Amino acid sequence: MKETEIKGALSALATHLVGCRGQILARWQQSVERDPELTSSSSLSRAQFNDHIPQVLDAFARRLQAQDPLEKEVAFAEEKSSAAEHGLQRWQQGYHQRETIREWGHLHYWLLQELDDYARSHPQLQDEVMPIARRALVR
Repeated sequence: MKETEIKGALSALATHLVGCRGQILARWQQSVERDPELTSSSSLSRAQFNDHIPQVLDAFARRLQAQDPLEKEVAFAEEKSSAAEHGLQRWQQGYHQRETIREWGHLHYWLLQELDDYARSHPQLQDEVMPIARRALVR
């Protein structure tokens, strides 16, 4: 029963992340705009700035919701592909690799912040749930 509860909790977390995707994207963009070491993003429209990141976030949510190893692997491949497309898009937009990696760090900061906020607002979560989600984020 415990594994079923963990999978259910991860699925609920994924649903939450999908629901607050716009807020995560907005926080990410704001923190990038405030970063004095990142200047390339100032010339991009919101759509250009976000480019493949919504797909990355969706794939992350699908990975959290996956019920079996094959579903997890497919979601991971989608996430990896979208991230690579994002990197390529940034290169085509004139970003240096350092800028893209720094921007990626801002995104992960806000995702981790959202995971932490979720954990604080759901104290009944099993102890195993958030470490699984954090490891999935890092991967």
